[in-house]
Amino acid sequence: MSDEVKQYSLEEIKEHNTAESVWCIYKNGVYDITHYIDEHPGGGEQLLDAAGGDLTAEFDDFGHSDNALQILKKLKIGELRMEDRVKGKKTENKEKSKGCCAIM
Repeated sequence: MSDEVKQYSLEEIKEHNTAESVWCIYKNGVYDITHYIDEHPGGGEQLLDAAGGDLTAEFDDFGHSDNALQILKKLKIGELRMEDRVKGKKTENKEKSKGCCAIM
């Protein structure tokens, strides 16, 4: 059995955005949460809203328990490929620098 971690593109993850197949990103990890939807204590609707996207901010902002992190860990199927991580950070940095100016 290979120890190699499966890499997924943003495009692949975005395709899994229905109740039949729910994938999401958390801290660059890719998770298949399809079968967890009905078990989620906060209701499945919140997870469906994040389907195909990155739920890192929402997950961290809510302050989930260690138990929630353990459940998430079991649902991990791979990692977001490096090219897409870089792409997101470059876009984020461009957005942050739009209002930048130099004062002399």
